[in-house]
Amino acid sequence: LEAVLVQADFISIHLPRTPETEGMIGERELALVKPGARLVNTARGGIVDEDAVARALKDGRLAGAALDVFDQEPVVENRLFEFEQVVVTPHLGASTIEAQDKAGAAIAEHVAGLAPELTVVLDPGPLAADIETGRLASVMRRVDILTLNARELGALGGLNTVLGQVRPTATVILRQGPDGATIHGVESRPVSVPSVSVKAVDTSGAGDVHVGASLAGLARGLGWANAVLLGNRAAAYAVSRPGPAAGPTDDQLQEFGASRW
Repeated sequence: LEAVLVQADFISIHLPRTPETEGMIGERELALVKPGARLVNTARGGIVDEDAVARALKDGRLAGAALDVFDQEPVVENRLFEFEQVVVTPHLGASTIEAQDKAGAAIAEHVAGLAPELTVVLDPGPLAADIETGRLASVMRRVDILTLNARELGALGGLNTVLGQVRPTATVILRQGPDGATIHGVESRPVSVPSVSVKAVDTSGAGDVHVGASLAGLARGLGWANAVLLGNRAAAYAVSRPGPAAGPTDDQLQEFGASRW
């Protein structure tokens, strides 16, 4: 390490945080670097002594630093923020196309290999069209409950295509906002579940609320139609309020529905 530090123009950290690596780059190590060197840490906070980096920047031993990770996160204040030659990002090092692709592959492999007695629920989200077809197919064959909106259904090829991909016992819930929801089975007729009429203020995250409330209904012993109805009502509550959607408590939902159902 010492031989590298005295020669390097750029020092980039690529290590896990362990008892052996904590504080690995500190006062002693930074005293070895040649003037004008730059430090990059996109690995883990705690490997680099942030106070030592600040002193090295102030003394001119380091010409600059780029940090994506910090000893304490989330971080809103740090003495390193005072330096113009420091670039910081909020732990976004894995937010690249390549990293997300690898993460997706790992998740798909994990889901496809889950034990059969476990219930798998999939909400593909707005990026459904960006998921590699072959990778998604292995997950679809393992899904027990698939819940999605009309846009996501279209991105996956339509209802017939989806029903042809999931297992025969799977249940598909199509969320249709003001038009309610429909419950589809591979070998059963669709069931329509009515919506709740509200003035939508912010629809972001409404799908997540619907999924959570529907699953909560099933966990409480409700049948499919009543569980999805609970999801419709919870989503209606969420979209009627400003800001990111948040699911209601039982009391909030009861108060909200007093004049609506």
